[in-house]
Amino acid sequence: MAKQEVQTMDRKEVMQGRDLAVEAAITQAEIREKAKYALAYQRPRDENRCEKRILDAVKLPEFAEMCFYSYPRANKEIFGGSIKLATEIARVFGNFDIDREIVSDEGDTRTIKVTVTDLETNFHSSSTASFKKLVQRKVGETGVTKWVQVDERDLRELTNRHFSLLTRNCIFDMVPRWFINMIVDKSRETVKKHIKKADIAGLRQKMLKEFDSMGIYQADLEKYLGHAFDTTTPEEITEQQGILSSIREGVVDRAEYFGPAAKAKEEKQKEKEKPEMTLDQVMAGEVKTEPGKEEAQSPQKEPLPEKESLPVWDEKLFEAFKKEILAKDAPKEVQEYFKKVRSEAKAMKITDALMAKMSNFVNDRLRELLKTEK
Repeated sequence: MAKQEVQTMDRKEVMQGRDLAVEAAITQAEIREKAKYALAYQRPRDENRCEKRILDAVKLPEFAEMCFYSYPRANKEIFGGSIKLATEIARVFGNFDIDREIVSDEGDTRTIKVTVTDLETNFHSSSTASFKKLVQRKVGETGVTKWVQVDERDLRELTNRHFSLLTRNCIFDMVPRWFINMIVDKSRETVKKHIKKADIAGLRQKMLKEFDSMGIYQADLEKYLGHAFDTTTPEEITEQQGILSSIREGVVDRAEYFGPAAKAKEEKQKEKEKPEMTLDQVMAGEVKTEPGKEEAQSPQKEPLPEKESLPVWDEKLFEAFKKEILAKDAPKEVQEYFKKVRSEAKAMKITDALMAKMSNFVNDRLRELLKTEK
């Protein structure tokens, strides 16, 4: 009995200690929150002074080029304020409380939340995002990418990138839209003036290095621009600076600029070189017939070949796929087209055996093109 009483008393003391620790933590949190609001009340921001400081900051070319991004929408370039600009606005304006938290972390998905509060007006903005714990990695020498599970470092970088995007959006909710647009316009003007005065050749080389570090090469840029990179104008360099920021910050995928966009231009130039039948035409059930000849049966009703080869329908798909791949002269085009096919594999009813054959052919084609480039 005595032992049981002692154990009961020990448990009560432990519980009391925990309760006291919780109460102390809550009290400290309340004190910190009250201190934030009290300090904001004592030192309110001067918005005119803040505006002047921001405008002075974007007069520096090195900072101005980081203040905006761009992305394509309906054949137009849309410009917006970057994460760097949002961070500078929060620093200069002051009295913003930024709270970041991981809401859930289950399986291969993580959900995060950011809340920004204006301590002077008590106005707040919240934003939530969920993302898969996956990153893209290149496979071997082919340059083909696939989604893989993240390690600890990749997960930390992925989480911080999403936190930064949500924080930017919340901060911009606290500031008038006309003010952000004005700062973005001033930043672009500063960059244009700097480019006109600076060594244009040196800036082009700097751009090439920055794009190269992201796996975007001179050939990709020239396809996007529609002319040789050596003839890039100051306006185009300004636009490319915005593209760099948008890709770095994850606003857009680089394929929006150097995937489908470049591919569309290339397809227009090769309109006359299209294969007689495309993969999409075969999938739609179209059959090419010679004059005076018609196929008596649909592809589905043709007798199956020997077990070692693919079914007739799959062979037709592969032949159409092969023509599409052989019509492309750049590794990037091959990769983008194969990526499209893989994404639509289920809808197109591509079997595993056919996909494996397509993959092997793509790898062989990429090796051939890479040897030619060297």
